Amino acid sequence: MTPFMPMEKIKNSGEFGAFVEIEDLTFSQFSSKTKCGSRQAAFTLNPDASDYVPRHEFKNTVIKNVEDDALAFL
Repeated sequence: MTPFMPMEKIKNSGEFGAFVEIEDLTFSQFSSKTKCGSRQAAFTLNPDASDYVPRHEFKNTVIKNVEDDALAFL
């Protein structure tokens, strides 16, 4: 059965055993502010998700010319 809520709003026990594996990802020329002045970050929490964030494993990730405060906002 298709869930009635979007994936980013899942808050049940099914997500607690999750594991995320990401390969060959590049972050390049990433600034902490958009041209409109809004904050942005390569990694941030989803405000609609549960408080639990599953373990993420990154392989072959390249980070070049990314501002320090644009890397993560937690």
